[in-house]
Amino acid sequence: MTADTQKLFRVRLCGLANSTGVSHHLSYVVAKDPTEAYLKVRRWLDEKDYGFLHDRELDSIELLAEDDEHTEVRTRLFL
Repeated sequence: MTADTQKLFRVRLCGLANSTGVSHHLSYVVAKDPTEAYLKVRRWLDEKDYGFLHDRELDSIELLAEDDEHTEVRTRLFL
């Protein structure tokens, strides 16, 4: 695995289950690490001012796939 490996994360927030007809509670994000994945979601929500601040907090994050031939996740991400 290289430093440039992209990963697919499932980011689950504490709230925002159905704030605008689209659920922002659960997002799928391509990023290099979990922190970057959460910050992509969080920055977007902050810019749009969706929900309350506590709704935008991270509940959980899960690595689903990697863009690497020998991934330990056992699921390959194709970009």
